Amino acid sequence: MSKRNRIVLMMILALAAVAPVGCTVSPQVMRQRGDFHFERKEYDQAKPWYEQLVRADPTAWDAHYGLGVIALQEDDAATARRHLEIAYALVQDKPKRVQPIIDGLAEAMYRQKEYPQLFGFLGEVTQRYGTVHDYIRKGSYLYRYGDHDAAVVAYRQGARMAGADDPTPYQSLGAFYAKLGHKRQAILEYRRAYTLDPENKEVQKALLDLGVVPGPTIHLAPDQLPRP
Repeated sequence: MSKRNRIVLMMILALAAVAPVGCTVSPQVMRQRGDFHFERKEYDQAKPWYEQLVRADPTAWDAHYGLGVIALQEDDAATARRHLEIAYALVQDKPKRVQPIIDGLAEAMYRQKEYPQLFGFLGEVTQRYGTVHDYIRKGSYLYRYGDHDAAVVAYRQGARMAGADDPTPYQSLGAFYAKLGHKRQAILEYRRAYTLDPENKEVQKALLDLGVVPGPTIHLAPDQLPRP
């Protein structure tokens, strides 16, 4: 068991020790009411229901996730990280469920300025899950941290992992180069994304912002769509 998982297990046991006895509202109702408000971004109303739920059922990963997101909205990175660490430990073996939890946990670490832990964690999840989003997420935080060379490497690793018709890595690279002021490279990456997905409104807008009118004339030939 990893150090993170041992710590999380201790958190869960501590919550279990204070679980309410004889609660008149079932955990199912707590979850339904919390989810109702959370989905509507009524976080102040969702929060007490999720708090009750994790006291009643410390393994309710979805309530921990909700509380983590709410804490980020409240700019409370420490509380967000605590709940998201628990959620991650509970569902880390479920790749589809875990991605938004990883997103929140990475943001909490970044706001805490725990950079070695953040990049160690991002390296861990890219190795474990290896999705395009994992590499794009890593590139995004490397960019925010100021390590632009490493960010490019992460984005291009994501491109290698992507399917041949997936424009996401090129779109991310376009945004990256645009932020750096590298207009020519940004246009090239967005043209690649547009060639693969000409109906993508975000890509169309990005091209227009860069002074390029979307249309058939900016499509690229297959040999200009390399997987870096």
